[in-house]
This record gives sequence, structure tokens and C-alpha cells, in this order.
Amino acid sequence: MQNNTFQEAVCAHWQCPSSEYSDRVLACCYVSHARPFLGLIKRFCPGTLALDYYLIELVGRTRDADELDTELDRFHYDYPSEGLLRMVLDCRVSGRLLLRLGSTVWRKEPLPNAEIRKRGMGWDDRQNDSHSNRC
Repeated sequence: MQNNTFQEAVCAHWQCPSSEYSDRVLACCYVSHARPFLGLIKRFCPGTLALDYYLIELVGRTRDADELDTELDRFHYDYPSEGLLRMVLDCRVSGRLLLRLGSTVWRKEPLPNAEIRKRGMGWDDRQNDSHSNRC
């Protein structure tokens, strides 16, 4: 049996439409120290998020953790960090968090909703609990 793509697996895991995939992954996998400022960055410096959205789109097509890791390596080689926000303040999507999310959504058996909420892994829980940085 062939695995779902990362995007399909994330949307199934969070029970969300594919149209919300990019924004939810961005909110989940943005580096934790910059996450509180993500709304301001979106509003005042939206161009700085273009590479992050591109990375999220690229990894959305992967079908397993090895392919995800390879795509992350290619991305970091092809698109080195540039600009004040990315280089100095390190405001970007975290590859480590993307890999963690991938290992979570590609589990053989999905976690029950109660377990997702308990671990702080649900979208609604992250919205209500600003201290949780787990996906």
C-alpha cells in the first residue's frame, strides 16, 4: 500500500480541508520563538513567507519520511537563508518540526482525538494554548 502524500496525511490527521493545509503547517512548524509574531510578519512582511510557503508546498508532495528529509536537504541547499528576518532573527519554518509532524501523521494508526488533545497536537488546542509548541 502506498502512503498518502504529506499534505493528504496532514489534512486527514487534522481533519481539515486541503485549502487550509499551508496555513496550518506554517502555524505549526514556524520556529517557536517567532510564532507569536507570525501574524505581524504575514501582515507587514508577507514576502518573507514566500519561501516558507514554497517549502510547505514541496514537502506536501512527499510520501514518506525519507523523501521528506531529502526534500528538506535540497531546499536548504538551493535556497540559503537571506534577509534580516530569516538570517538574523531566524524566522522560518523549522525542518525539524516538519520531520516531527511527518512522523506523527504517517503513523500506521491515527491517534484518537482524545490522545491528540492530550498531547497538544490538535489544531484547536494550539489555537487555545499558546504554550504548546507540539504539532
